[in-house]
Amino acid sequence: MKTTTKFSSISIIWLLLLTANLPTSLQAQNEDRNTDFFGNSISNPENVCRHSAATYSEEAEAIVKEILSKVSLEPQFAIAECPGTDNCKATLIDNVPYIIIDQAFLEELKGIDFTQSKLPTDERDWAKICILAHEVAHHLKGHVSNPIIRQNKTPRERELEADEFAGFILYKMEASLSQAQSVMYSHKIPEKGNYTHPPRSQRLAAIKIGWERGKAETKVVVEEKIVEVEKIVEVEKIVEVEKIVEVEKIVEVPMDQPVPEGMVLVKGSTFMMGCIEEQGDSCTYGEKPVHEVILNDFFIGKYEVTNAEYAAFLNAKGKKTKDVEKWIDLNSLWGIEKKGKQYVVKSAYENHPVINVTWYGATAYAKWKGMRLPTEAEWEYAARGGHKMTNTKYAGSNDLDKVAWHEKNSSDKGYGHSDYGTHEVGTKVANELGLYDMSGNVEEWCSDWHDYSYYKRSATNNPKGPRFGKSRVVRGGSWNNNPTYCRVANRYYDSPTTSYSLVGFRLASSL
Repeated sequence: MKTTTKFSSISIIWLLLLTANLPTSLQAQNEDRNTDFFGNSISNPENVCRHSAATYSEEAEAIVKEILSKVSLEPQFAIAECPGTDNCKATLIDNVPYIIIDQAFLEELKGIDFTQSKLPTDERDWAKICILAHEVAHHLKGHVSNPIIRQNKTPRERELEADEFAGFILYKMEASLSQAQSVMYSHKIPEKGNYTHPPRSQRLAAIKIGWERGKAETKVVVEEKIVEVEKIVEVEKIVEVEKIVEVEKIVEVPMDQPVPEGMVLVKGSTFMMGCIEEQGDSCTYGEKPVHEVILNDFFIGKYEVTNAEYAAFLNAKGKKTKDVEKWIDLNSLWGIEKKGKQYVVKSAYENHPVINVTWYGATAYAKWKGMRLPTEAEWEYAARGGHKMTNTKYAGSNDLDKVAWHEKNSSDKGYGHSDYGTHEVGTKVANELGLYDMSGNVEEWCSDWHDYSYYKRSATNNPKGPRFGKSRVVRGGSWNNNPTYCRVANRYYDSPTTSYSLVGFRLASSL
């Protein structure tokens, strides 16, 4: 019997678009984003959506989600139908990342069957999918919204990255190499390229690299699948046992126990974790379902770990190991550098949160201090205010400016402005527990492996996340995040080997 895919209502993208008017003005981007997929100039790009009825499109959202599901990703941008757009385009509208799609292109996409029993055979259909995947890649790679990436990579380099991702996606959708590359033979593709777009030959090569990478990774996945399924089955068998056994571990701890310097005692209790009502319509799939969690008492850092603190660690341990390069990238504008045999903090950044630190670098520091990273559940409970929580959207307030350094008061000021980038820890208002910067300044590593569906099978008592995975949990907002990503329920993840200027950490400890 033939089966077809039916796109259901998607709730993972900012569904506030359903009840609020979409922004009416398109913020002008740098020159390279004033061109379409083919490298052709867009006339008057600031007005692409100003005089047209840009509307939330559940159908477009469903198609994008279906494509990203092939590589286990969720969209982290809004999607709108915008008449007059040439096919589709990654852009910012009032500083919110969007994929805008015109009606004609959307209608053509809706006619494509994504089921395995009836894959597209017309290369023109694969060309449309490639264009959409290419634009999605611009958001996933930070090409549109991250000023540091835009500064460090040329427009041509960004286009080739997007082409490579498109090739990867198309292999996952079972396109042949010729189908994946078909869009590049369009007469609209400039043979020799132009200022923003590389020559046709380079773009064909980039798609091939992505396609071949998808092929290589699929082979590994198939070989590991049996082992993975066995592990999942084992986890499901012991979850119920954990729920019983871990209840016995919940103990009352004397409140007069000494609190380590720089730490705050968080009294354990029961709370509802995930997308509760105060989070509004901004929740993603990974924040659901809301579920009950019971935590023991624990300590957590009052502040994010600073450059000065981490430099002391490097000077104590870094000279005795070759692991420093696995811990931190020293090429930071606002961080630590090595002078001779010493690790020193760049002037005026001593009390800024350490950045460009990997998960391994964070855990190494925590071990050196005799502590650990917080679990994801501990982090969210503490950010909400622990047993004193008042159910605010951000950590300590519904007014983000009051409690956090974020996009609007930091990165939007522009590179070179005194407020651009990280800030001294503890300069905003603390939350109910006296914790600072949990909704801004830098995102923070947690100890857990990441799994978008973990909330469906989480242990109730002191959950520690999945038993295995490929990425680690990252929580909290940063100086370059918009308000949606600064919410206390928002979840994110990254490879434990990743380091960049938006992520740091704070310490935790069991009693």
